Amino acid sequence: MMYTTKTAWWDAKNRFGLPEMLPLEYASIASVFAAPAPAAAPVPKAQQVIEKAQAAGLPTEKDLAESELLITADGQLPEPRQTAEDVQTQHILDGIAPQLAQLMAAAQVQPSELQAVVGSKGYFPADMPVQNYPQDFVEGWCIPWWQNIMGMIQQNRR
Repeated sequence: MMYTTKTAWWDAKNRFGLPEMLPLEYASIASVFAAPAPAAAPVPKAQQVIEKAQAAGLPTEKDLAESELLITADGQLPEPRQTAEDVQTQHILDGIAPQLAQLMAAAQVQPSELQAVVGSKGYFPADMPVQNYPQDFVEGWCIPWWQNIMGMIQQNRR
């Protein structure tokens, strides 16, 4: 006899809802060791987010990739449209940390204007090129304090 509950004579536990007494045979507990039925494969979190975006009508990476693969009527990829001003701005911002260059381009800030603010604060000489600013200075001061820097640039423009 196999007992599945604790008494003064033996220590037993029953986590599987078995009867208190069973015949001492493997068949009486075989169901406990049976392989569980395979669970449905979990949907990855990224796939759930994509499905929610599609349901909401938002574009996904797949949509972006498809739009980039559009080909013109003559079988050529379309040329990116850049104005002369974009090309000039890109040339001026070459060598500047990408995040800072984006902020400067969006606000139409010239490197000399940023240099003047940095120089007035005493961080670096006013004639030091923005391209030479250390990365930790750009990430630790220029980007986090961009709104304040823009305020000082606007004051200098007046």
